[in-house]
Amino acid sequence: MRETGTLAQISGDHIIYSLRLPNQRMHFAASLIGRRINALGTAGRVMLATWPEAEARTAFETWSIHQVTPKTITDRSKIAQSAAQAARDGYSITQDQMILKEISIAAPILNIDRRADAAVQVSVSSLSYDIDTIMDKILPTLLDVAGGIQG
Repeated sequence: MRETGTLAQISGDHIIYSLRLPNQRMHFAASLIGRRINALGTAGRVMLATWPEAEARTAFETWSIHQVTPKTITDRSKIAQSAAQAARDGYSITQDQMILKEISIAAPILNIDRRADAAVQVSVSSLSYDIDTIMDKILPTLLDVAGGIQG
């Protein structure tokens, strides 16, 4: 995989990008090291998908949401449904949430209790990748990386 990867860590109702392994083709400002964004996006959803139901529900109901693009999902029930799908799949994938024409995919970094307070994420341009290619080329590596990190 030759795409930019980031490590996202939960911090209250935000995530902070704490590590970035960039490539030379694509640079998404949304994933700069130290940047704080609301935690109900791609990486946050996959982390919340591993939390106890009551904690996750509180997050979905109370954490801040900001419409960054015209396509940013702000409906709390849809965000909760997306996290439930992430719990079933083991990853979260979104499109056009932080930047138009951006597809982000994230996998949780699980601790010994199977709870994630961190995730690895890759964001790519939808002009270069479609969902099927991401699932085939990026997801397996992303899951391997996330599974290899002790949470």
